[in-house]
Amino acid sequence: MSDPFLEPLDALADLMEQRVHSVYRPADQRAEPRCSGRGSGGSSVSEDPLRDRSVYDHESPAHMPEVSPLARQALHYWKRLYGERQGLLLIPGGGAEGDAVYFAQAGFDVIVVDPSGDALERLEVLAREARVGLTSVQCPLEVYRFPVPVSMVHTYNALQFLGERCVSYLQRLQSGTSAGGMHSVSVYMRGEAPVQAGAYCMEHDELKFLYRGWRLLLYTEQTLWDDAVQQYLSLAQIIAVKPG
Repeated sequence: MSDPFLEPLDALADLMEQRVHSVYRPADQRAEPRCSGRGSGGSSVSEDPLRDRSVYDHESPAHMPEVSPLARQALHYWKRLYGERQGLLLIPGGGAEGDAVYFAQAGFDVIVVDPSGDALERLEVLAREARVGLTSVQCPLEVYRFPVPVSMVHTYNALQFLGERCVSYLQRLQSGTSAGGMHSVSVYMRGEAPVQAGAYCMEHDELKFLYRGWRLLLYTEQTLWDDAVQQYLSLAQIIAVKPG
């Protein structure tokens, strides 16, 4: 029996010009494009067929950014459930740059969507150095019409910057995920430390409530020190599997 899939929900996507970046290999290793931009920057996307993508640290550059503990835990659960099976993995908002490369080296077809061209350029450099292929799309998250269904969504401290639209976008991601697909999500919670004006901060147990009916593999709420912003952040994190 086939999984129930939902069509993309964003009718505005066809009206938005998207600049699609791609990470490339030498010409003799290039694959045909899987995604092309409507702007001026579309080019081919490929993976290195000679690379053992199951080992993240093999041949990785010394300055590769750390992989978030959430990404490592999500891949651990994925392999326990599905073994070496991979699929389409969507990363909205970029987040931890090392995570995208980590999942690409594990064999996923990774799409990273971020409105920041600078962030995507940094990511592409990392991917080239790690010799993996991924697709990066410069576009507002809500406007990009991502391919459906996706097998996995990983988003790390990015969705809160959508403000009050954070919850509706998260629900859109849920709708576009295949039955049995996995989400690993980290978002800001309301805490004592101030955060960027307009950011959406989850209340206690709100993220868990939004995944009611899903199979929860991990749920935490924690406060930790963030060196990048030099303050404490309160985070809610979840790993969950869609029923069906």
